[in-house]
Amino acid sequence: MLSALAVPVPILAVPFTADLETGFSRSFAYTQYQIGNRVTLPDGTVGYTVFPLSELDFPLDFFTWYAELNADIADRVALRCRFTMNINEQTGIMRDSDWNSDEIKVIYSESDAFCKTFIYWDTDISCRIFRINFFSFSAGAGFTYQHMDFDVKNVVQADISSGLPGFTTVVPGLVLTYEAKYYLPYLVLYPRFDFGSGISILLKIAVSPYATGWERDDHILRSKLSLGKATGVAGLFMVDFTWRFWRWFYVSLECGVNAVFLEGNQNQAYYAVTPGPIARINSSMESTQVYLTLGVGFHFSMD
Repeated sequence: MLSALAVPVPILAVPFTADLETGFSRSFAYTQYQIGNRVTLPDGTVGYTVFPLSELDFPLDFFTWYAELNADIADRVALRCRFTMNINEQTGIMRDSDWNSDEIKVIYSESDAFCKTFIYWDTDISCRIFRINFFSFSAGAGFTYQHMDFDVKNVVQADISSGLPGFTTVVPGLVLTYEAKYYLPYLVLYPRFDFGSGISILLKIAVSPYATGWERDDHILRSKLSLGKATGVAGLFMVDFTWRFWRWFYVSLECGVNAVFLEGNQNQAYYAVTPGPIARINSSMESTQVYLTLGVGFHFSMD
């Protein structure tokens, strides 16, 4: 009797699709810091010098591996997560330059740079606003975290102020370590073009209005440690070309540019011989990263 009165209850299913992707990338990039301008001594005395007084460029020219998850819920909300790490450690030549009070470059050195750690984590969530034929447009917010840790070895330094050829100092072995972290919360726009036959182009346009950075520079030869913090802005741009050549598999070709511009201060101190604070000095952190990525992915759906 009861079974005869039973009424089927429809199961509410939310369409869900996901892409799992992995691949390799080639990075052409650098991260840089400069110091100068306002200098505050331990006794509170304030002075000013040129900017930059010193500049260090650390290369980020290497290969990376990445893994990515893209999920789409109800054909409306998209979640993207990507983890990237470096494969090789030797990244190129680190360049160090110093200027005098007349803004004349007086010291220049080159060293071998090794990036022991490069970690890039990026995640965002977006909502599709509209779709017209083959074009759709989404907007959302995300967060990027970057961590890089360098060993710098085998410095060759020239005192170019002397004007004398061969006025060079060579120091083998480890001379400096440098670590930097970037925190980039951002707003993002995603224009997308679906051309049929499994071919699509996705653009990412993101702006971080309040980016922050942290750095640690250990000048081993001088027993000098510098710790810095900075804030500023960043921009991220990406173009992704995808060809879904079979129902569950696709290939992806992507190129992108990230640019970070921050200003802050460094606290400098000696930690050997006569340990103690040196000064607090204005600083800037800057990074430009261009990359090209090739990946393969697996697509699955739950409709």
